[in-house]
Amino acid sequence: METFHAPISTVKYNVYNGNQWVSYDAQQSFTDKMTYLTSDCLSGAMLWAIDEDDAQYDALTGLLREEAMQGSLM
Repeated sequence: METFHAPISTVKYNVYNGNQWVSYDAQQSFTDKMTYLTSDCLSGAMLWAIDEDDAQYDALTGLLREEAMQGSLM
């Protein structure tokens, strides 16, 4: 398995057997995407399958930022 990072889309992906792949977001890619959204005055974002986040909610924290997560029910 090889792991790659696409810098323009900020998505990470793993390649298996040279022809199979899985892409995913991580804390850094969510942070990068939120920075892009707010810098271009875009007013929305969608998160697919938050149930696949880790136990520390690293992806959600990357999306909402640390300040928003403090005091939450997470």
